[in-house]
Amino acid sequence: MWAFRERRFCTTTGMLTAREPLLIPPARLSLKSARALAAAWKSRWTSLCDTYAPHRGEDDTWRVHKLDRPLPSQGWKIHLSATLLSAVDLFETCAETLVRSGCQFKVAASLEMVQKLNGGMAGRSQTGKIITVYCSEPGRARALAEELDSLTRGLPGPVVPSDRRFRPGSNVFYRYGAYDTFEVEIDGRKVPAYRGPSGQPVPDKRTKATAVPNWVDDPFLDNSATAGAPQRAGKGARYVAFKSLGWRGRGGVYLARRTGDETPRHYVMKEGLLHGGAGLDGRCGVDHVRSEFRNLKALAAIIPVPAPVDFFYQDENAYLVTELVDGKNVDELLQDGALPLAQAMAIARQIVDIVASLHAAGWCWRDCKPRNFLFSDGKVWAIDFEFAARMRGRPSLFVSTPGYFREHAEVTSGRAGELQDLYALGTTLHRVFAGLSDAKASAEPLPPLPESIPSAVRHLIARLRDDVPRRRASAAVAKRLFDPLFSELTHQCRRTIHRNRRKMQNVEKKQPSADQDIRKGEAG
Repeated sequence: MWAFRERRFCTTTGMLTAREPLLIPPARLSLKSARALAAAWKSRWTSLCDTYAPHRGEDDTWRVHKLDRPLPSQGWKIHLSATLLSAVDLFETCAETLVRSGCQFKVAASLEMVQKLNGGMAGRSQTGKIITVYCSEPGRARALAEELDSLTRGLPGPVVPSDRRFRPGSNVFYRYGAYDTFEVEIDGRKVPAYRGPSGQPVPDKRTKATAVPNWVDDPFLDNSATAGAPQRAGKGARYVAFKSLGWRGRGGVYLARRTGDETPRHYVMKEGLLHGGAGLDGRCGVDHVRSEFRNLKALAAIIPVPAPVDFFYQDENAYLVTELVDGKNVDELLQDGALPLAQAMAIARQIVDIVASLHAAGWCWRDCKPRNFLFSDGKVWAIDFEFAARMRGRPSLFVSTPGYFREHAEVTSGRAGELQDLYALGTTLHRVFAGLSDAKASAEPLPPLPESIPSAVRHLIARLRDDVPRRRASAAVAKRLFDPLFSELTHQCRRTIHRNRRKMQNVEKKQPSADQDIRKGEAG
């Protein structure tokens, strides 16, 4: 039986068997065992797709079980949700039932696509939609949903944001929508749509509130899911989120205010969704937000981070509240173009100091990038420590942002995390001095640094980004280099400012004032 607090793996003596109940976290497995487990699951998923959904979709996202008869243009869609760990079991459990139902269905083409869907990389509305079933007959759709709900009970899966849930805790979700590609243009952009009762196009907003049009009878309504589900906000709420700052499969990030405060004050609230974005280790949004809360408390005395204010659970999800640092992230600064050398040097020095202090205290970040540095009133703050870990802690699954790592392994040690940080630090510094945001240069190789950048800085960045991990300069070495360079540059800037000021004063002395010109004219 699957359970929220028992996301574990199991191995048999001398042999790793992917079909066994999951009892030991994969992060505790050796690299060889983790790879064997992943390979076994990928093989099973491919075999299931070849057997039950042999047709490939228009792109590499889906595998399809097609029918001989054409589908109607719209009707009910049933979605089955699963995590990366439960997807294979869910497909195996439901495959025969789906084929017997006589309904067309599609499944994620690979486990990599399962992770992409659940991570929000295909759009928020696609989260959790591992299997989609097309069933236009209401009574038949209701009966199939009941059977699928019974088969999948106990398997973990994220909430599908665009759908209604069949019952509380169910992996079965549903909505009404178009089966074919039908779009309408609104304000110059095309949006998905279906047709209303009189044939008029109706934009499909793909939200839970619009999952069932008001002119369609809901055949699933007598379940307790919609009537008895807990609500996100209501009486006794401690915080009110009023603006979205971002979203990913693990949950959203919002601007919020605390209810009852006499003086209104804004905070940043990070949401961790139950089963949201769960990876091979079973850690989901709840786990990551809880880890970040603990990490921030430990790191607050080491590096400049937003102070953690509160942490609480609501509707099985976790929420972290931190102080709001009012400023731009460094990536946003770089979107406006190259920074003046003095400003780039000041920002880079603080970035190096943060990473050096982090490593000196025995921590690795594993998510160092310009977007995770905030610049406010000349000071740099570090944010987003969901994946931070102690270097002497147990091995953990590899995480990083594309473009900010060179080597990759499914399971990494603390030392590997440190080396990963150094490459990410070098890439971050390269972007700061070259004036490159992620949008301007999203992939390797990065363009060379300008010749105007001090040669010592260019050499250091090259060492930090060395292809051979053990040859990379440490963050402490980078700090020892940047301190005198920054002092020298500051002294040069002061001398330049003083020299320019003297020149301006001399020019003003040589040029006659406007009053003198007027007096000379009157005298003439």
